[in-house]
Amino acid sequence: MMKLKLLFLFLALNTLGFAQDFKTASDYLSYLNKEQVEISKNTWKYTSAVAHSKSPRKIDATRKQLIKSIQSAKQKIGNIKNGYKGRCRISKPSNPIF
Repeated sequence: MMKLKLLFLFLALNTLGFAQDFKTASDYLSYLNKEQVEISKNTWKYTSAVAHSKSPRKIDATRKQLIKSIQSAKQKIGNIKNGYKGRCRISKPSNPIF
C-alpha cells in the first residue's frame, strides 16, 4: 500500500513539474477535452453503480473515484499558466449566406 502511495505521489509531482506550452488552440482544447472525457467516464461509472449495484461499498468507492478525478482535473487545469495566447482566426466562408 505504501508503494502505491509513493507511486501516486511521484506521478502527481511529475505532472505538476512541467508547464504546458500550447502551440495551437486545438492543442489547448485537446488537453481540456482529455480531462473532460476522464470525468465523463467516471461519472458514468458512478451513475451505473448507483443504478445497478446493491453494494454500498462499490457505490461509495466509485463516488470517491469520481471526486478524485474532478479534483485532479481542476488542479491540472488550474496549473496551466498561460493557456493558449496565440491568435485565433476564423476563416471567411467562400460563399457568404447573407
